[in-house]
Amino acid sequence: MAGQARWGPHPQRLGGLPARIDHEAAVFAFGRLSDLATKHGLSVYDAAYLELAQRRKLALACKDEKLRQAARRSGVRLWLGKRT
Repeated sequence: MAGQARWGPHPQRLGGLPARIDHEAAVFAFGRLSDLATKHGLSVYDAAYLELAQRRKLALACKDEKLRQAARRSGVRLWLGKRT
C-alpha cells in the first residue's frame, strides 16, 4: 500500500529497469554541477539530473517546471511518457 502511494499503481515496473552507478558523476560534483545550478537557478541536486541527461544524451523525465525549463534551454529532450 505504501509503495502504491509513493510509486503509483505499478511499482513493479521499476524492478525491471536496468540500474547503473554513474562513477563519472564524482568528477563533476563541485565544478560543473555548481555552474549549472547557478546558471539555471537550480539546486545542485536538480543540476545533477540535468548534467547526467546532457552528458549521456538522455531524455529527462520530471515534473519540476524550473528543471524542465533548464532542460529546454540546454537542449535536453524531455520525456513525456505514455499518454493513457
